[in-house]
Amino acid sequence: MSVAIEADATVFSPQIPNQEHEQEIVMDLLTTYAHTDKAFIFTSGTGVLAQRTNGQWSEDTFAEDDIVIPSKIVRTRYITEQLTRNSGYYDCRAMVIRPPNIWGEGVNGMAKLIADSVEKTGYACYVGSGLNLYTDVHVKDLAILYRLALERGTGGSLYHAAAGETSNRFLAEVIAGRMGVKTRSITIDAAFDVWGKFYTLVGMSASSRSRSPISRRELGWKPRYVDMPKSLLEDDYDFFGNH
Repeated sequence: MSVAIEADATVFSPQIPNQEHEQEIVMDLLTTYAHTDKAFIFTSGTGVLAQRTNGQWSEDTFAEDDIVIPSKIVRTRYITEQLTRNSGYYDCRAMVIRPPNIWGEGVNGMAKLIADSVEKTGYACYVGSGLNLYTDVHVKDLAILYRLALERGTGGSLYHAAAGETSNRFLAEVIAGRMGVKTRSITIDAAFDVWGKFYTLVGMSASSRSRSPISRRELGWKPRYVDMPKSLLEDDYDFFGNH
């Protein structure tokens, strides 16, 4: 933690699904920053909001402080969020940011998973009806949210980054068109074979819709890039690359 001690702030962005190890790191960072004016941001994700809808649409959408009952598969991540938000105990300015699906600059997390299904099955796959939605945000708008949180964020706060949302079926149709393949609806069991249990339950079969009133009101955050479908239709994406 010597680097963190010397830094003015730390942003921790762990890779899922290694949730147990990230708790240890967060606790070490909070202890390191205790009784200082340094800022710490823990990057979570709106996967903690994911509702298993088996590809169906859900009307439920969550603001930052709405009550959440996370599924077992992401419960450890949710507990880590709460540990971070309890920054008053450590007397440091610790916050949580929950990005949704991130896109832009040739990257799109949910679209990349669908492209992976093309590589494995020959089809652009979605689960069930494919009407489940994930909120999305452009990487540049997300970067601005991090900057605003570091500059003026309140210790113990949680910030969402909601700009738009697109159904998995639409994503599959766009990717199928760009790759010259057909779409296919698959079952949960088949999805496990394509994407694994974690990404199926938290992403491809789930609905995760979020709102960001606190980010907008408290930090003045306002996304500039809100047309992810247009980007998928027109921009260059290396779906089989290393993004």
